[in-house]
Amino acid sequence: MMWRTNLADAVTVDEKLPTDKTLASRSNPQPEVPRQVPSQILNICSDTTRLHELAALFLEFINEEHQFTQNTSSDFFLHVPDQSLDLLFLHAAMLATGAAFERKPDSLTIGDEFTKLCESLIFKCFRQSPSIYIIQGLNVLSWRSLALGHDHFGWTFHSMAAGMAVHLRLHVLAFDEFDTKSTKTGFADVQTFWSFYLMDRTSISILGRNCMLPWRRVNVPAIESFFPGDGSSLAQVSFAWQCKLWYMHDQNMDQMYVPSPIHILCNLINNLPASAPPSNHSVQPNKSASL
Repeated sequence: MMWRTNLADAVTVDEKLPTDKTLASRSNPQPEVPRQVPSQILNICSDTTRLHELAALFLEFINEEHQFTQNTSSDFFLHVPDQSLDLLFLHAAMLATGAAFERKPDSLTIGDEFTKLCESLIFKCFRQSPSIYIIQGLNVLSWRSLALGHDHFGWTFHSMAAGMAVHLRLHVLAFDEFDTKSTKTGFADVQTFWSFYLMDRTSISILGRNCMLPWRRVNVPAIESFFPGDGSSLAQVSFAWQCKLWYMHDQNMDQMYVPSPIHILCNLINNLPASAPPSNHSVQPNKSASL
């Protein structure tokens, strides 16, 4: 139900967990099943110079603006594809999106190969290693699909990100239970949620659909409260204010377009059937009581 959150579902709070645990690793992952990486991906990954270029394109022109991940260096590609399922999914999504904006004859082919790898991993990730890295990767794939005009895929990836975000309870990170040492909220958790929130509002503006997570269900600390004390980058400040403005937009649009109870009552009285007792004048709402 949209108005109900079951806090006992999915992630549970265990005071015996180590104090450095965050939502990225608190979801009881199952043992990973040995996987076979397609030969096409292995061939692409053998060209480290090309991977570096793809990673740099994503980090410089896409990630700075949307803050999908905390990566600032392209060194992450050095471990592809020999890494955990969730990280392989995320990094393949990042490389696929970087390839979408590379100007080489085989760029689109490379991007599609990495996207196919993501599609083959997604349900394994949901089952074996649910984490914030899955949400980040789905946000990236949704952005890529919308940028390439594949709206149906963009909405599908975004819907899956919403499901995982609620499963990991990223939308209620400000609840008191997260103040305990064993369940401390980290910067990566908060950044992942607000990146999803911004992607949600961006996608519904493009597609003309309802949002996945209404603002009334959001109880998350402000992203700027986690910025380093020695200052933050212009991209971080821009991202924080975009999130703030969308949140304010949602709140005020609700007040503007949702009728107040007094207006609803007056409309009911004015539209009574003809058999009702006659009235010399219609009832008008008191303007001072309206929003």
